[in-house]
Amino acid sequence: MPYKNSEDQYEARKRWVKKNKERHREQGRQSRARLKLEVLEHYGKTCACCEETEPCFLTVEHPNGGGAQHRKELGGGGYKVHLWLKRKGWPVGFQTLCMNCQFGRAHNKGICPHQAKKLALKVAA
Repeated sequence: MPYKNSEDQYEARKRWVKKNKERHREQGRQSRARLKLEVLEHYGKTCACCEETEPCFLTVEHPNGGGAQHRKELGGGGYKVHLWLKRKGWPVGFQTLCMNCQFGRAHNKGICPHQAKKLALKVAA
């Protein structure tokens, strides 16, 4: 059905979403999951530190920190960051880390506890 104008199309879309809430949510979930997998295809399917491979645990680390500021500028993280990366043509400097390594680096002066443990073992040997 052709629409007279974009406002009519917008209203028709709103009605469809209201009638099909769960289907609309599922389409959104699938779209976000596909985008995350696309990001992981580009930046790596495993954690650069501990080699974790489960996609739900994997995140993208910003170069030189700065992730919090970037998420603030974008108005959110996750999907918005993934979409930004794709639209910007996959900028260099980003890498895949699991949540544990990402959190560990943030709270250990930039060194993941996995790496700190390896360094300690080398020094002791």
